[in-house]
Amino acid sequence: MLSKNDFRKIIKMQREKLGYNSISVISEKIVENILQWDKYITAKNIMIFYPLDLEISLLHLLNDSSKNFYFPVTDKENIRVVLYDKNLGFKKGLFNINEPLGDYEQDLSLLDIVFVPALAVDLYGIRLGYGKGYYDRFFQNISVKAIRAIPVYSEFCYNALPSYEHDEKCDYVITEKSILEIKNH
Repeated sequence: MLSKNDFRKIIKMQREKLGYNSISVISEKIVENILQWDKYITAKNIMIFYPLDLEISLLHLLNDSSKNFYFPVTDKENIRVVLYDKNLGFKKGLFNINEPLGDYEQDLSLLDIVFVPALAVDLYGIRLGYGKGYYDRFFQNISVKAIRAIPVYSEFCYNALPSYEHDEKCDYVITEKSILEIKNH
């Protein structure tokens, strides 16, 4: 099996071939699936991420005024969570990622769903991220009981990816085609 770094290189090249227009269309279809998903419909507090380059964008969800949206804010080691306030906006943070202005949320138990960025995911709920381990530490270091969902292009869903013991699994994979529940945690 290829290493995680080999998979990262391959997937980044494949994403570049898709281009922004294709990723935008795929993102719209994923958002449509999320808006019809029963878990989303009943959720109130949702953490999404600001997309980098050719990542899936869930920013259209911000139009749903029935939900509270939170974003990750990173420091050198950890993720903190901030409630999005359209009146405060964003600033460039670590890794040049847009992060919301505002106070850190202390009670992370209020999160119902956490959407996790990924380059790829497998059928066991293992995600391939960018290799920094932020989300693994986030889920290990706090008692977040939220549903963990990965929005990803269906072509980047694999039967199995290389994994390590510390890799945190997700509960759902959401593609432009379907929503898959991971049942074999």
